[in-house]
Amino acid sequence: MTLYSMKYLFTLLLSFVWVLFGIAQTVTDLHVKFVNTADGLSSSAVLSICQDESGLLWFGTYDGLNCYDGKNVEVYNNISTESQLRSNIIHKICQADNHCLWLKTYHDINRFSLVSRSVEKTFNHTMSWKILSNISGNTWAINGDSLMYYNTRLEKFLCIDTCSFREYYEAFVDKEGHLMLLPENSDIVVDYSINSFDNAEPSELRFNKTSLKFHHKKVLDYYIQHESFSFIDEDYNLYLYDPTRKSKIFISNIAYLVRKYGSITNVLSLHDDIIVAFSRNGLVRLVSENHYREKIIDGRLCAFSAFKDVNNDIVWIGTDGQGAMAIMKNNSIAHSIMLKDLSPMLKRQIRCISTDHYGGLWFGTKGDGVVYIPEYERANLTKKVFHMMDGTVSPLDNLRMEWKDNKIFFIEEDIHNKGMWFGGGHNSVYFYSFERKKIYPLRGLPDFITQAKNPYTFLSLKQQNKSVLWISVGSVGLVRLSIDFEQGEPVVKDARVCEIKDSKGVVLTVFAAMTKESDSILWVGDVCRGLVRFNMDTEQYEPISLEQYLHKSVNDIMSVLPYDKDKYYICTTSGLVSMNYSEGTVHGINFLGDDNPQLAGMIHGVLADRDGFLWLSSNNGLYKYNPNNGSVHTFFGNGIKIKEFSDGAYYKCPYSGYLFFGGNNGLLYLYRNTNVLKKFYPDVVLRKFCVDNHFPGKFNYRRGNLEGWRFDSDYSFFSFDYIAPDYMNSKNIEYSYMLEGYDKEWSTFSTSTQAVYMKVPPGKYIFKVKYKRDISENNTKTLEIPIYINQPFCQSLSAKIMFFLLLMLLGMYFEYLYLKYRATLSHVDGRRITSDDEHSSEHVSSYGISFTVRDDEQKKFLGKLLSLIETHISDNKFDIPFISAEMCLSTRQFYRKFGELDCSVSPGELVKLCRLEKAAEQLRTTDAPIQSIYLSVGINSRSYFYKEFIRKYGVTPRDYRLQHSAEESSADS
Repeated sequence: MTLYSMKYLFTLLLSFVWVLFGIAQTVTDLHVKFVNTADGLSSSAVLSICQDESGLLWFGTYDGLNCYDGKNVEVYNNISTESQLRSNIIHKICQADNHCLWLKTYHDINRFSLVSRSVEKTFNHTMSWKILSNISGNTWAINGDSLMYYNTRLEKFLCIDTCSFREYYEAFVDKEGHLMLLPENSDIVVDYSINSFDNAEPSELRFNKTSLKFHHKKVLDYYIQHESFSFIDEDYNLYLYDPTRKSKIFISNIAYLVRKYGSITNVLSLHDDIIVAFSRNGLVRLVSENHYREKIIDGRLCAFSAFKDVNNDIVWIGTDGQGAMAIMKNNSIAHSIMLKDLSPMLKRQIRCISTDHYGGLWFGTKGDGVVYIPEYERANLTKKVFHMMDGTVSPLDNLRMEWKDNKIFFIEEDIHNKGMWFGGGHNSVYFYSFERKKIYPLRGLPDFITQAKNPYTFLSLKQQNKSVLWISVGSVGLVRLSIDFEQGEPVVKDARVCEIKDSKGVVLTVFAAMTKESDSILWVGDVCRGLVRFNMDTEQYEPISLEQYLHKSVNDIMSVLPYDKDKYYICTTSGLVSMNYSEGTVHGINFLGDDNPQLAGMIHGVLADRDGFLWLSSNNGLYKYNPNNGSVHTFFGNGIKIKEFSDGAYYKCPYSGYLFFGGNNGLLYLYRNTNVLKKFYPDVVLRKFCVDNHFPGKFNYRRGNLEGWRFDSDYSFFSFDYIAPDYMNSKNIEYSYMLEGYDKEWSTFSTSTQAVYMKVPPGKYIFKVKYKRDISENNTKTLEIPIYINQPFCQSLSAKIMFFLLLMLLGMYFEYLYLKYRATLSHVDGRRITSDDEHSSEHVSSYGISFTVRDDEQKKFLGKLLSLIETHISDNKFDIPFISAEMCLSTRQFYRKFGELDCSVSPGELVKLCRLEKAAEQLRTTDAPIQSIYLSVGINSRSYFYKEFIRKYGVTPRDYRLQHSAEESSADS
């Protein structure tokens, strides 16, 4: 062995590690998340929790009221002038009638409107009141010796009974509006009911009181859960009770829990289990499958309040100092393994992934060597590193990686010889033997590789059989290696370069993508010249230029997926391509990015799940693609923690069926079941509606059963903010909207939750929003908001009649003056004096847009506007409110002055066109990467940039650059 190869073997041996890291076999069936001050919560002490009629969550804290929709938190307190709250300490929240909430503070009870987001009425001297209601807003109040209900017609509380109610320990209102009183140290339920909550004549009120014995022993404590309750009797037996069915279920004796953890805040059911929240000493789960044995969720948590979201099957805990805690069933479709969790020394991106039949996970990095996790699905393993050099064991954190060129670009299991092949950025290939637990360099590689002045890069490897390897060597091409094992060490017996040429006779030498379709067929992709179908038995091949078929720059091949019979999907640096190939003929080839911008960027890898859906890794996240209808969905959350993925880091495990994708900070694997659909579909909720950044107040327009707004046409813009309150999958929801009567089609699905409209003509419209959480979801839930834009008086029929009559009068008057003037001329030998008032105007063009400037003031306004755009073009927060503020104008004044310039585009469109023009200029004159170009002009979204660039120039940015390069070349020649 040469000194050179020994040096690289030594460095590789040190970098090759066994990371025995504890990764659960299956992710725990519960998922816990927090909503705290980092998410916008006003205080980390949550005293009360309520879910309103639309599904939004409300948290009462020590510093105001908070509304949470699954993505954002909106705060209302006495600093928010529109909320009109006098106290920030919210002790109780419950539903009221007519789209309102009841808020109980130290000082009073407030009736808070969900429409106007403000207090519409305050009831003072209510500190001792206990207020209760159901989801319909049927409201009761208990005040010592008085029992009251809220009359919705009279809008006040009325007393219906005056006996001592101090003995009642707990109470709740069922779905029928009945008040259920639970006396302390008793075994009965007292049921109060009235005939109507909106009777205008209190004298006609009729109420009924009945008592029901529900247990054979005295009850110590009650715990309310919506329209049912749990209780603990004097023997500390825990029961669940359903008043509707008049049935109870014994859970367990929890005397030991009370002795161990102290007082209980609430007891709530979650699936078949029981969640017990203790006021000072933690959160415990009683597991039904284990005879309700105790399992600690959080031993240090202090619970102020607890609430059960029935629709989403989530338990919410209001904590003392940690915000709101959500406990839910784990709906992850993936598990992420982050490099920082394995070792702080692992910092290089993952470039290849593989598994072995022993249950081990292998991945190679771009500089930090190979990492091996044996039995990666097994739980409770100790985190260790194994140095292959001398067999000593030491912590991974102590490993020092000071060598260079330790890149691993491929890992391939050898089931015939019981080992793993790997290699990358050095002049050798290595084999790890499972039997000997040792690494061997592949000896006998040809001299043109081992003695090269500049080391070659090994890009990929595929094994044809026990003794034949096909390896891609950068700048060399495809190499066939015949190997044998001598005393367990692999040795090359024969090596031959297979020269492959494209249709123009150019030799292809850089095959970064290799996919084995069968025992004899290999698909290889060149980094710039297309695809090759290679027969390993006969060494015959067929080059396929995708660019020749599609007339697009799609010959940079990243990966190839044989999908089904004759169907293939190819990832390129420009997007996804589908192709049919049979009997030596290419047909049905399509560039899928033409119909979906998400598929028009760089895609690193493509894999198919068991349902036939494609999963695509890109620089901007993980996409799921439905080949049947062409729909695409971007996934965040659900266990997916990696956003930026890498070349070559994609792999489908033949043993588990898991799909693996690697990125710059870790890897993830998708489980066999990648379906994230749920049975419950929340309604889309309108979070905010604004006209020129002002909320118009309560609904003032009705169209059928729909409520909306009516406003005048002298607006600049109006906007809708909306969301579907899904507290499990909020990051994965994509929305589409349209303004019926104005838009011709629905917008493209995206994660944006806002729609803005400008210059919509007067008329009647309906704004609609729909959503999806997955590409195969069949959801018909749609939000509909009617909008009526008043027609200006000058365009009304009355105004037109009045103007017509006025014109007739003016015509008659001018005719009278003309006749009088003719009569004067007949008596005067005068001269006809004429005068012309010439009004000059100037046409100014900038960025291809024409402006009409009539005076110096307009010229000054336009010059300042264009200067601002030039100065701030790279700022992605550069918008119309910012421009207006910089020009010392209100938004409405700015739009009025801009409109006087007779420009054919809106201000926002002008900024966008300027950004595109600047980007096009850089594409023509520089070699800067496309990503840095669109970031430099203030555009953050790659898909948005490509879509708008193609709309303006008719080609992609890459093709635009190539066209102008070709024009310059032809001009020079």
